[in-house]
Amino acid sequence: MTFNLILAIFPGIFLVLFYFLAQESPHYYNSSPKYDLTILALEINKENELIDLERDIKEERAETFSDVWKSKGLIKAFIISIVLMTFQQFSGINAVLFYSQSIFQEAHTTLEPAVCSIIIGCVQFGTSFVTPPLVDRLGRKILLVFSAIGMIISEVHLGVYTYLKDHDKDVSSISFVPIICLMLYIISFNSGFGPLPWTIMGELFPSKVKSIASSLTASFSWFLAFLITKYFKPVSESIGMGSSFFIFSACCVISIPFCILYVVETKGKSFQEIQTALNR
Repeated sequence: MTFNLILAIFPGIFLVLFYFLAQESPHYYNSSPKYDLTILALEINKENELIDLERDIKEERAETFSDVWKSKGLIKAFIISIVLMTFQQFSGINAVLFYSQSIFQEAHTTLEPAVCSIIIGCVQFGTSFVTPPLVDRLGRKILLVFSAIGMIISEVHLGVYTYLKDHDKDVSSISFVPIICLMLYIISFNSGFGPLPWTIMGELFPSKVKSIASSLTASFSWFLAFLITKYFKPVSESIGMGSSFFIFSACCVISIPFCILYVVETKGKSFQEIQTALNR
């Protein structure tokens, strides 16, 4: 327990140490008294244009809070964010992370469940570095789609494996399937549906309502996380773990057309271009 608590402290220390080194966005500087720092920020973020930035800020200042919430673009941004967070949670990530040892125990893998959980944790840490270099090369939408496809493949195979085991089929020759499936699942999740819903949410909302809209979206996301974490175990005991993974994979299937048709691609676009796309 003490070792676990020590490990939990490290992310907080990392955040405190590097928080003060983070660069504010030009959009923030231009809407604050630190206007002279805008030029410095623009030198770091070449893609932002000062003229577009000033126009965006003026438009925001001309609107009241109620006017902004009535706009088509903001409503669309809010719906996109909420739906992406829903798909993120119903991909089953928190069920996998919280119950990984139980999953391995019920799957009767050749490795110890604790060892499998450590392997999954290492994969999760290692693949956290995959998305940043890819997201601005490939774009948000394509990473979300490939992320969903990877999760579908892994969860369907894991569902079939647990279904066969629950129906007294001999799966000893393929006992490696659960660990392979969950490794693929973590890689797929971390490359798309893990970080990108949060990234896209931050890019869609104007700064005047970003704090409120983001807070509501995040609260909704963690409420879903609570529900899935609380009820995954009893539901799995009722309908079978295989069926639970089939449900999660079905949610990932539904997410693909949504990402293709409705998610706004923000790669390489200014804030004004994103808002124009949202208001179409």
